[in-house]
Amino acid sequence: MPTKRGRPRLAYLFSRYPVISQTFVDNEILGLEAAGWEVIICSIHPPRDGLRHPRLSSLRAPVLYAPPPEARKGIENDLIAKGRWPKKFIDNHARVFGEETRPELSCRNAAHFAELLPRLGVDHVHLHFANRATHAALMLKEMAGLPYSFTPQAQDFLVDISSPELLGEMCRQAEFVVVACAWARDELLKLVPAVGGKVKRIYNGIDPAPYPRAHPSPEAGVLKIASVGRLIEFKGFHHLIAAMARVRERGVTVQLDLMGDGPWRERLESQVKDLGLAGQVVFHGSVKIDQMRECYARVDAFVLACIADSKGAMDVFPTVITEAMLSWLPVVSCRIAGVPEQVIDGETGFVAEPGDEAGLANALYRLATEPGLATRMGEAGRQRAMELFAINRTLPMLEAELEKQPARRTAPPASQVGAFYNLVAPGSGALLEMERQVLRENRAQVWVAGGTLTHKEADRFAPAASGAFWLPDGMALEAEWRARPLERARLEALHGEVAQLVSAEDFFDAARRSLWITMQSTRLGLPKLWYAPTEAEALVVWLLHHLTCRPFALAADGGSELARHLAGQAAASALAAPSIHPLKRSHPCTNEPPTGLFKRVAMVQEWRRGRQQAALRTWLRKALSKS
Repeated sequence: MPTKRGRPRLAYLFSRYPVISQTFVDNEILGLEAAGWEVIICSIHPPRDGLRHPRLSSLRAPVLYAPPPEARKGIENDLIAKGRWPKKFIDNHARVFGEETRPELSCRNAAHFAELLPRLGVDHVHLHFANRATHAALMLKEMAGLPYSFTPQAQDFLVDISSPELLGEMCRQAEFVVVACAWARDELLKLVPAVGGKVKRIYNGIDPAPYPRAHPSPEAGVLKIASVGRLIEFKGFHHLIAAMARVRERGVTVQLDLMGDGPWRERLESQVKDLGLAGQVVFHGSVKIDQMRECYARVDAFVLACIADSKGAMDVFPTVITEAMLSWLPVVSCRIAGVPEQVIDGETGFVAEPGDEAGLANALYRLATEPGLATRMGEAGRQRAMELFAINRTLPMLEAELEKQPARRTAPPASQVGAFYNLVAPGSGALLEMERQVLRENRAQVWVAGGTLTHKEADRFAPAASGAFWLPDGMALEAEWRARPLERARLEALHGEVAQLVSAEDFFDAARRSLWITMQSTRLGLPKLWYAPTEAEALVVWLLHHLTCRPFALAADGGSELARHLAGQAAASALAAPSIHPLKRSHPCTNEPPTGLFKRVAMVQEWRRGRQQAALRTWLRKALSKS
């Protein structure tokens, strides 16, 4: 669906993305895209693991990552040298909100996006959680004038945030603040009463369509239940397991499918063994959302025995409860935070007091023994979820707030060139320094692999990559690789063509990079031509050519057999235009390409005189005219 005119372009900024437990945020972004909003996803850090929900493959939003920490420091040093680093602003934050809030780090996290997002035409930034990313949004507003809004959940602003005063500043500077339930609104306003007019209660919405209908029908004294969450204290799984033992004493067997993983797993497994429940509890570990839905469809009830932990952390408005309600399941949970806004005690399920194992056991017993009760409660829960928590009810409320934000910027022009630089490859970073002006003139998408930059390399090359798209680490690349079987098969089929010229490790490293660039570049708008400045990048752009059907061009010296093979393809391919030839980076006084140290010195001298820039400019112009 095309973006409606007059709407602001949105960026969602995350501390880390994706996080498998934050399905409510994915629901929101997918819902906005379905409603015609243009969204860009930005993340300061890559994911901790390769787990991701399959539905993220349907995102239209590009996912853009900040540079590695060393490069962020290099960008900071460059901005300091240019007098553009907001030192007074940072110092004031440290003085008012405390050094422990680390404003310099938050500004460093924001600096890359402060350059990139205005270039991409972003008008407004939205965030979830009052965390480091929201502090970075404050810095984005200072550095680039980008307004923001955010959705604090509860633990983030009640437990995790290091400064209540900083929370107040986050709220004051935001255009609006969303809370996920009335309980969270009340708690936030106790801390920051002056921003009441900005606070909007909007439930976390879910698309009901993918949830299959469960048919809760306990039989012969057996109740099948499911529970989902990280295996940590405030999920209360230890109370649920204890309640199962109590119900067994009353002649009812409860069978639990427990989905999730975490630091309490060993403790919970020991508890199950000690209580003699080993045959009644299945630990599934972390699961994808499709597996969770399948489990919901075959059980009789959903249970989340959530509590507040020793630090005050708790579930506030658990998405898994809403998902279970949409699956026609009765829900058993606890009277904590926003849960009573989801589950109506005695109508859509049962609500016990936190930690009340007897109350949980009684609820389970009633569901198992009272004919038709589970079915009636499941029907009532589905109706309530559809009326209050379905995405078509909640999303228009968020849209109404976003539509109040002005659309200031114009759409970025279409990319002409897609260029890939591997900054840890010899000479690549120096070439990016030299070529960046020509690339900007040609509206290039510059993709950069930072790898393990040294501090010296970061100081030198990170400024040259200002406004570039940085590839994430291997974990994110691997997740994308596993999620794209069709593209993966196409790349694997190409391995045989160059198997004698490059190691399998190097080939599949390049393949993962090319797949990532393909997916994000497709969402940003594919360039007309792929360009590799050295042999180190040649394999990636050759693979990009095969994935995107765009021509590619190499500016390599052709020293290796692989480079000569790929350069020959660039020259011979109809897509690549036969008149394109690799750029000769020769000494200005001879037609013979220099070698070794002399070659490097000669290149630098040539660039300083501007001759090579002129040659690249002419060469790219010809290449683009043929593409």
